Amino acid sequence: MIKRKNGKRPIGYVRRLISVSPTAGHQNEIWHLAMLLKERGYSFESSRSLLLKKWARYHKEVMPAVLRALTRVYNKDCSDVIPRSQIISSKSKIVKNYKEIRRILSSRNETVQSLQDESPDCFQVLKTEDLLRLLYPKDSLLCMASKFNMFRTKPIEEFIQELRLGGNFPYLVPNPMKSLHGRTQEGKISCRCRENAGHWNYQVVEFDDEPFHDNQAKFLFELRKHLPLVMVLNSGGKSLHAWFRCPDDNPNKLSKFVDYALFLGADPKITQPEQLFRAPNQMRDNGNRQQVLYFDTTKILNIG
Repeated sequence: MIKRKNGKRPIGYVRRLISVSPTAGHQNEIWHLAMLLKERGYSFESSRSLLLKKWARYHKEVMPAVLRALTRVYNKDCSDVIPRSQIISSKSKIVKNYKEIRRILSSRNETVQSLQDESPDCFQVLKTEDLLRLLYPKDSLLCMASKFNMFRTKPIEEFIQELRLGGNFPYLVPNPMKSLHGRTQEGKISCRCRENAGHWNYQVVEFDDEPFHDNQAKFLFELRKHLPLVMVLNSGGKSLHAWFRCPDDNPNKLSKFVDYALFLGADPKITQPEQLFRAPNQMRDNGNRQQVLYFDTTKILNIG
């Protein structure tokens, strides 16, 4: 058992944790270590340096997650103590506005339960095949996947038939594809690539770096002021996936919406039209259902 001195863990314990190679689930580990470092009396700047050094070779960009954790744990505004250039993710090149994030989290009181309570439609009885028919025209080409790297593009009715027979497709490209195949940026033929991605009907937003679902819900309520919210589902893991209806023939409005979402810390992959997201009410590989929490048929595009 680890002994404490004056109610605190020994400094050697913290050093061992910092020296161990990072593992999956980095958000929880970052929060845990941030609280330990503050408990041991480390300054904000020292904690930031230690955490970034620990994750220097991790396969994901962790700067946003580190800054978000330290902001909460030390009750500080990152923009006041960290140079603006250092708040830029090396992958997304998006500056996170931590003052705006703090304003939203402190001024809004909505939760995940608020999303469910405000849902205009009884989503609990809708199967995935029912949702697909509501979301897309009957002649749509969809790209769905049984695993992330096992995707197919084919007519919506073929997927619906497979779903009725018990098929499980936890991944979906939110917007219909414009052709069965296209050529990737490397020149290879693929049924899911930038070239065969279709028109933006829905913009999906997720906040992977925010560990609390209730806080993610606050961001979604804020974004709902700018574009109609069609659907929200639980990914079965760490995030909520929100589907917003794209404005008709107004790419500038959509661009501003996406910029604002990224400004709040949304995952940069939301800008990729061929990106796979979680499909509603399908089963994740961890056994969790990707449950729909909110659904509004009045906000769906008029598909005839």
